[in-house]
Amino acid sequence: MIKIGRMYKFESAHFLPNHEGKCKNMHGHQWKVEVVVKGYPIVDGDRAEYGMVMDYKRLDEIVDPLIFMFDHKVINDLLPNPTAENIALKLAVKIPDFLPNKVALVKVRVWESENSYAEWTDGPGKEADENI
Repeated sequence: MIKIGRMYKFESAHFLPNHEGKCKNMHGHQWKVEVVVKGYPIVDGDRAEYGMVMDYKRLDEIVDPLIFMFDHKVINDLLPNPTAENIALKLAVKIPDFLPNKVALVKVRVWESENSYAEWTDGPGKEADENI
């Protein structure tokens, strides 16, 4: 089993309506998202992806549109409580729908700042999407 990962970035604003500190006010971040998947390298020597778990370009085709939905937006318009945790969960629920067979999502890490992140590693299934 091999893991591969990729970093993505987006910029957006949010506020946390029930927060008792400064985050209650609208503010922005340059978010970073790390996506890690796992699988076995393709052994069919006739395929372009020979030796890969999956092509990074294919991972980009899956993740980029999901990242784009947050980019340069007010995340509160998309999620009622736009914490880093809920952004990670939202991505973790959607990404597996588009992964190739035998490739599994391992981790989604959402960096809100240089030293603060939330990480999904093995969470609930699709029903959790209703809660965010």
